[in-house]
Amino acid sequence: MHFSIKKNLAIRKLLSQAYVRLSYFFINKFKKNLITNSTLVAGRKLIKDFAFFFFFSPRNFQSVSIRPKYNLKNLKPIPQDCEDVSLIIQGPICKKDDFTLNSVKLYNHLFPTAKVILSTWQNEEESYIELFRKLDCHIVKNKYPETSGWKNINYQLQTTNSGVQLAKKLGSSYVAKTRTDFRLYSPSSISFLKSLLKTFPSSDFSSNRIIISDIATCRHRIYGATDIFHFGKVETIDQYWDPLNWEKSIENYFDGKKLINGTPLRSEIFLCARYLKQKYGKIPFSLEHWWSCLKNDFIVVDFDDIDAFWYKYDYHLEQRFSRSYLDHPRNVRFADWLSLYNGFINDFHSLNKDGSRKCETWAYNQKVNKYIRVKI
Repeated sequence: MHFSIKKNLAIRKLLSQAYVRLSYFFINKFKKNLITNSTLVAGRKLIKDFAFFFFFSPRNFQSVSIRPKYNLKNLKPIPQDCEDVSLIIQGPICKKDDFTLNSVKLYNHLFPTAKVILSTWQNEEESYIELFRKLDCHIVKNKYPETSGWKNINYQLQTTNSGVQLAKKLGSSYVAKTRTDFRLYSPSSISFLKSLLKTFPSSDFSSNRIIISDIATCRHRIYGATDIFHFGKVETIDQYWDPLNWEKSIENYFDGKKLINGTPLRSEIFLCARYLKQKYGKIPFSLEHWWSCLKNDFIVVDFDDIDAFWYKYDYHLEQRFSRSYLDHPRNVRFADWLSLYNGFINDFHSLNKDGSRKCETWAYNQKVNKYIRVKI
């Protein structure tokens, strides 16, 4: 028995040594690519490299988040006022693991008095849609827009705005804009979000703030407010998600320009820039103005605060945007926003290796006939 234990320990020690040596080999081999990827995209492409696996070594700490897929009633709801809230789930239904369907079940359990709205496409399978109706979920089936807009933004405009219009008809005062591949797990989400709006009223009291999530809300991307998750007063969300399509908005608000000061008017950048343009009339397209608007017009919440889960990209590494530990964090977190709000920090300026200030910059590439990112 004693010999057997010694033998097993010796084998484990040899395997451990081999693992560490392999780790060093692959990290050194892919080191340049890893650093380049982490600098360019602050985490997302990092895990595309095989070498990333070897970061899970004895030299690093790891932590794991586990969330139930199906046994959602194990989460205990808490008493809170949700009658004036609509939870809008927009986009094509995520059928993998019945994700969207189970999200509706979870919301019914955690927020029983809230209205749950699924705003999706008219070509979704009717038998599957019926499963949502049985859950007392309000359904909006949208026609596809004639044009997609840059990065399909017109699709998101269509499904989100139609969901907001239904929320208004249902008498909701607040709206949470989510996606079909996104889920809130925290039982206290709604009361927490309402509390934030009450604690941090708009600076001029003429409008209301919009709460946005930290993931994809970028420090060095001008008007880089995320479009993944929004919460706010229904009239404010309605204004932000104005149904005027991308093509007409570009003409009406930006003189037909698709790129201003190196900032592409695409996806979430377009939405944020258009909203601020409507509100202020003239916007300078600068990082300083973006940070000022972030302070005065928005509130940033961390995914952790609402226990949000985004079933897309490299969801297994959900903190890849904020904690890659290889560069400055890409996204703005609640702690950053609060420091900005209270004036403890005035900007997020940081420097590249060449001494230049970080700012995501794009340019038109004639060879490939599209706009590409040329600098961070």
